[in-house]
Parts: sequence; structure tokens; C-alpha cells
Amino acid sequence: MSNFAMNMDFDGFYEATMLLYDATGVVNGIPSNVELVAPLVVNGCFCIEVGLKYLIDKQGGSRRGHDLKKLFNWLDQADRDSIHDYISQYHKDPTKYHSWFDNEIEVLKNGFVSWRYFYEQQGTPTATVGVVNSVTANLTFLKRLCDGIKSII
Repeated sequence: MSNFAMNMDFDGFYEATMLLYDATGVVNGIPSNVELVAPLVVNGCFCIEVGLKYLIDKQGGSRRGHDLKKLFNWLDQADRDSIHDYISQYHKDPTKYHSWFDNEIEVLKNGFVSWRYFYEQQGTPTATVGVVNSVTANLTFLKRLCDGIKSII
């Protein structure tokens, strides 16, 4: 796939992610419109995946798969540092930033796959247990990772 096409795909998924994030009404990590959480996570994780693959392609590499943590680690150090610089400005404790980032990307690493069929997962919402109690993805981190990738694309 050409860089131009990958860039266009990333831009489209990025815009959709931002619209979903806003429509989900996330405040302090808690969504007010829970019906949009799964679509936000799926779209956002795919946006991140396409963005990381775009950056890897620009470096002359090629990667397949949906594991965001592996894809992130395939970036060259300069791109990883740029994304970290963007996201770390929102983190309160710089001494804990890298362990926090590793934990957050670990949670989202397979989000595109696992959240596509969220209703099949154990512990999914029922009439008495809402999606907020089932959410394991940090929606604000997802948005910031999308933004961090966008900032260097």
C-alpha cells in the first residue's frame, strides 16, 4: 500500500475516532454514552494500527497484525520518543510515565480484535451491568495515542 493511501486511511479513521470520542462524552475517563464505547475502541485501535503501520512503512519496513504494542515497538526510536513526548505532557508523574504507558498499551494492544465482538466476551454488559463496569480500555489514553501519532504524521 502506498504511503498516500495509508495516510488517507489514517486521517479518515482519526477523524472518526475523534467524532466517536466526543459523542461518547468521556469525562475523566468515564463515558456518558456507553453504546458508543465498543465502536470507539474498535475504530480508535484500528486508527492507531494504521498510523503505526504508516510510520513503519515510512521507515522502509513492513508489518502485519493488529498487536499495537508490537507495532509501536517496531517504530524507530525517534518516532517512539516523539509519541512519548506528546503523551507524557498529560501525565501527572513523569517518574511513572513509562510504566503507565506500558500498562495502557498492553490493555489496548489487541483492542481491534477483542472489542469487535465485545458481546462475546465474558463480563459483557447485561440489563443490570453497564458497559462502564466492563470497560478495561482507557479511553483517554486511546485518544491521546491517536493524537500523538497524528502529531508526527
